[in-house]
Amino acid sequence: MLLARKLLFMGGVLLLGGFVGTVLVRYAPGFEIDEREIDPRYGAEGLAAIRSGQTREGVFSLYLGYLGAIARGDLGYSRTLQQPVRELLAERAPVTGKLIAQGLAIGWTAGLLAAAAAALFRVRGAGTAGSLASGVLLSVPAALVAFAVLYWRAPVALCIAGVIFPRVFHYTRAALEKSASSIHVLAAQARGVQPWIIHWRHTTVPVIPQTAALAGVSVSAALGASIPVEVLADVSGIGQLVWKAASGRDLPVLISLTLLVTAVTLAANTVSDMVAGEQEAA
Repeated sequence: MLLARKLLFMGGVLLLGGFVGTVLVRYAPGFEIDEREIDPRYGAEGLAAIRSGQTREGVFSLYLGYLGAIARGDLGYSRTLQQPVRELLAERAPVTGKLIAQGLAIGWTAGLLAAAAAALFRVRGAGTAGSLASGVLLSVPAALVAFAVLYWRAPVALCIAGVIFPRVFHYTRAALEKSASSIHVLAAQARGVQPWIIHWRHTTVPVIPQTAALAGVSVSAALGASIPVEVLADVSGIGQLVWKAASGRDLPVLISLTLLVTAVTLAANTVSDMVAGEQEAA
């Protein structure tokens, strides 16, 4: 029953997100203007063909038409890239998926290790260094992080990791410090329980459900960061496709991308909420 309600909620949010995206693009200034109209290589017949193919429908009929096409498996045709949207997504989604997976792995590993060193093991300087690094990364836009990574010729995945690390570090460190100061941990220390048992069973395990809830947020942050990162690094992924579609007011691509990003974000949040709920119940 809970799963059914969550799926129903996801479906409603997907429909609403797609409609809002359609409204924003459809009524954006210059939507019906094609940059090819100022290209001198197109003659009168070419301009007439371009203008005849421009969208004149209202937003409701336009969105319902796209939903009907999507139900039939047709995601439309990209006006700017001259390629079916399905092919564009199939080519670019694995690239972004790999980049985000690597960035999440690096960011989560670094964040968890730094938080554990600062909160549990009291490694000298770990808390100060981690707080300084995470504070800088939180205040710097993802685009500047990408510039720095490209300047030093480091792997592009570090840009995503730089966005994820401060969130994981701050949240996990605060949760571990709160858990380490709880009454049952102090009681275990008074009874002489071995430190590694206290660190794992009484301090770390209770924090796992809270940390799992952060997974959905980190996926959303990684998706958002992938747009400027892929544009600046010239990575042919979903983020770069979003930028090109927005620049060219490519409505079929934008609707499909809105639905895709919304679906991935909702799925990540739903899975993390369910995992956290099951661990809390256990």
